[in-house]
Amino acid sequence: LFLPLVDAHAPYDATPEIRDRFYRPRGARVEDTVELRSRLESASVDEIAALRDLYDASIALGDQKIGVLLDALEELGLFGNSLVVITADHGEILDENGPVFDHGLPGQGNLHVPLVLGGGLVPGAPGQRIGATVTTTSWVATAFEVLELEYIEQGKQAPVGPLPMRPDAVRPVYGLTGVTGLDRSYALDGTLKLLLGPGGIDGCFDLAVDPLEREDVCAAALAEPVRERLMALEEGLLSWRETTTAAGIVTGRRTDENFDADTREQLKALGYIE
Repeated sequence: LFLPLVDAHAPYDATPEIRDRFYRPRGARVEDTVELRSRLESASVDEIAALRDLYDASIALGDQKIGVLLDALEELGLFGNSLVVITADHGEILDENGPVFDHGLPGQGNLHVPLVLGGGLVPGAPGQRIGATVTTTSWVATAFEVLELEYIEQGKQAPVGPLPMRPDAVRPVYGLTGVTGLDRSYALDGTLKLLLGPGGIDGCFDLAVDPLEREDVCAAALAEPVRERLMALEEGLLSWRETTTAAGIVTGRRTDENFDADTREQLKALGYIE
């Protein structure tokens, strides 16, 4: 069962009851989020803050819907034999570390999304938190491991697929943002983050002390172990980019005209295209 929830997308239209829980009185009240998005550059501080309130309310609405699903699984006696995965394809930057609503930026507002596993088939103790950095592909590897299935990639068993969500599954994470190719890519090793752009290194950040990525430490006098980790991250990211390009995973911008009829219908049902 795949249940797409779009409540956390504009227009952030939560129910009045939930909306009132999060909407705090302030100088500006936002009634039309679509209109506000059309003039974000001139939006006031209060309007952006109100937008955050509406976003929080919309997340709460999605959370409520997930609760309905979990309750139904319990009532049907299926929860104990289920693996439930809750995640997102991206977050939302609301003026924390980049332009509002820019989903092409590799800021943590976009990258750091929920990844929660529930149900009776989840390995480990209930409430366990995985401290290692994982990606949204990690749940796939976890599901295959739990169900004792063989991970297949492009018709062959993958020798190095996504790592399952385990405390011992630790290695740097590489990725890219946007749909225009490899012009914005990033690497994460614990709390150390490296950004690469078309012209080379775009920034280095220590998320432990700078979660909003305001202070670029690339040119700072870093301790030798930290500098060595950054050099290893750059080398690993460049290698990953080369492998990704060679595999044809990134081919440049795709528009809805590029998809076949069946794919277009699926994307339309999910609300990604009209």
